[in-house]
Amino acid sequence: MIALCVLASGIFMIACVTDKDFVKFDAAKMNENRKKAVFKDSQGQSMELDAGKQGKYVSVSELNDYTLNAFVSTEDKRFYRHHGLDLKRIGSALIKNIFSGSYKEGASTITQQLVKNTFLTNKKTLKRKVNEMFLTLKVEQEYSKKEILEMYLNTIYFGANAYGIETASKTYFGKSASKLTLAESAGLAGMLKAPNNYSPVYNPDKYISRRNLVLNLMRENGFIDDNLCEAAKEEKIDLSAVDTRAATEKSYLDAALIEACLILNSKQEQMLNKPYIVKTFYDGGLQAALKSSMNTEVKTLSGDSASRCAYVVNNITGGVSSYIGYSKYNIYNIKRQVGSAIKPLAVYCPALDLKAITPATPVLDEKTDFDGYSPNNFNDKYYGWTTMRRAVADSMNTAAVKVLNSIGVSASIGYLNKNGIKTSEQDRNLSIALGSFYNGVSLQELLAGYLTLANSGVYKSVGFVDEISLNGKVLYKKNTENGARVFRAESAYLMTDMLKTVADSGTAKVLSDIGFDVAGKTGTAGVKSGNTDALFCGYDTRNTYLFWLGAESSDPLGSEITGNASARMAKSFLESAYTTLPSNFARPADIVEKKLDKKTFSEKHALAVAGVDCKQNEAFTELFEIDNCPAVVAETPENDLPPEIKIVCENGIPVIFADNLKDNQRLFREFEGKETKLKTEEIDGVVFATDKKAAENGIYAYYVKQDGKIVSNVEFYYKKVRIKEKENRKWFENWFW
Repeated sequence: MIALCVLASGIFMIACVTDKDFVKFDAAKMNENRKKAVFKDSQGQSMELDAGKQGKYVSVSELNDYTLNAFVSTEDKRFYRHHGLDLKRIGSALIKNIFSGSYKEGASTITQQLVKNTFLTNKKTLKRKVNEMFLTLKVEQEYSKKEILEMYLNTIYFGANAYGIETASKTYFGKSASKLTLAESAGLAGMLKAPNNYSPVYNPDKYISRRNLVLNLMRENGFIDDNLCEAAKEEKIDLSAVDTRAATEKSYLDAALIEACLILNSKQEQMLNKPYIVKTFYDGGLQAALKSSMNTEVKTLSGDSASRCAYVVNNITGGVSSYIGYSKYNIYNIKRQVGSAIKPLAVYCPALDLKAITPATPVLDEKTDFDGYSPNNFNDKYYGWTTMRRAVADSMNTAAVKVLNSIGVSASIGYLNKNGIKTSEQDRNLSIALGSFYNGVSLQELLAGYLTLANSGVYKSVGFVDEISLNGKVLYKKNTENGARVFRAESAYLMTDMLKTVADSGTAKVLSDIGFDVAGKTGTAGVKSGNTDALFCGYDTRNTYLFWLGAESSDPLGSEITGNASARMAKSFLESAYTTLPSNFARPADIVEKKLDKKTFSEKHALAVAGVDCKQNEAFTELFEIDNCPAVVAETPENDLPPEIKIVCENGIPVIFADNLKDNQRLFREFEGKETKLKTEEIDGVVFATDKKAAENGIYAYYVKQDGKIVSNVEFYYKKVRIKEKENRKWFENWFW
């Protein structure tokens, strides 16, 4: 049986080695470990050596022994005794994985880690493991332990965009790796397991605990004695020489690196330690404006710094031109509850696209129960009958759920998925109208949805990376031209115009005086003790942007921190971002403006086109698609009809009848430039005046005035002639009737 297993294993290994995908050892790739990837901005300028933090390739001879021993104790304590494969460790890990039913326990030596970072992908297969073992043995044959350890220390990742021990030392402690203390060396070695989680900047307690564990391992392995161990444990973290914000400002590069690795299916260590050229959409001017807009720190209830994040994306390319994230977590593509910011994408634009609503459609905003689901408005304030435009502007929750209920959750999810927003089966309920998603929504997904609106309904992916090349060969190029249509151009424009109202007079009215068209929506999510998310997502004719403030439910933001706070950051950015202002949004030809009757809306909760005689203060205007306008014309009540003049001539004397004459209106005559008010009589409800003074030859004008203005819809001119009465009457009948 054992012989069969050995034979089978041998056959499998031979098959692996002869496989065409089996990676062969290449010394040139090992030498590439001394080269670094180059990231370039939109103008082709290198941006990798930001703030002088990038470290040089460091020789192990420059490092203290305790620095080397800290990494050996933590990562591979038998490093100097094995030939690349630690069989004892492999066996121990195998037993633990079998009994635990998982494959979490690793057994990779320092040499194996170097091989993975240099030659192989992240794919976990048995063939890849065999390939790794063969390459590891070959590396051990070609290089000394000193050389292997040196290449390893210059390629490993320490978080905060720090690759290699020299970069990490400068990033976290503001010094060269050759000057690291024992405690600092142990701390850096301990970070390798989870760099962000054990960061001395953002998680000092976890960092210290992990550092002390490494010191204990060094003592157990005989590298330090008790006195050195205990003295190092007492050393405090010294970050005084480091601008901690500078490390955070590398967030654009961090995000671009993550995206590049996803594109290439590569580990970050592999990506950074090969001579890739990564062209990004980075715009230094916009980045400076974005940084300035986010300088004000926001606190949680406990007094800690809240997380902050902002994106700016070019509408044409979909490229992220500027991005900043201040957080103790890696917030690239973080998933959050986005609150009302989802309404345009999940509710209103789908309903406009389906022609289920118009911006003027009446909706009753009141406390409503939807089969056990009863959403509340902010501060439990309800607005009664209102338009869809005001429902969006004032972020009315009940109205949004009513619209979603009318078009159906399935239709909404279909539109969300077309916009690149991922959903789950648990999201098939009305609460998605208010941004409640089972797995949350990534900020980048939300941003891409608003980019669709900015691009007249055409979806484009959002990305940091424009192009990736290696040794002159282009491996990736972002599609910046073509996109997939999600919404019709007309419905996207109507949504944009409604979102302009949000910025003009709604929840983001802080933007009302910005000087150019901005469309956007605020969003807030939270718990009883405070808010966990506050954001604003908006766009103009050049860029789409998102500003987010966040905290954990265990330590939320204050309840006063809402989406309006993020809108203020957006305003600060927009005030300094442009040297020339963006143009306003262009209205499509099939969008028309209609004047609607206020009385019909308020009394009948319906839409009717205002009549020709409707006064300005009795109507309001709204935009419609040309084939989806109200067909009904409002009736004009009798008491609202304008006065009408009729004239009858009796025996050469004009009798002027004034129908619909109101109490505050008067009948006048004009003759040869002189205006005279006529005395009227009323018999059986008929108002008239007999103008006996119209005796001279000439032309007479009769009309009704109110508040000094002529309001009658008819003017009548009478000219006296010397003819027989019978002929006189016939002349008037022919002339005037």
